[in-house]
Amino acid sequence: MSSHDHSDDGKMVLAHDAVAGYRPVFLVAITIGILYLAYIFYKTL
Repeated sequence: MSSHDHSDDGKMVLAHDAVAGYRPVFLVAITIGILYLAYIFYKTL
């Protein structure tokens, strides 16, 4: 028989500290991707 009964445990929370500089790099990468796709669509017209 298992010694751990998880039925009485509360919600599990997965938390982490924010990584400095992540958001600007993410936004730049997304912007470059969108511009690249726009360029490809423009060239196929």
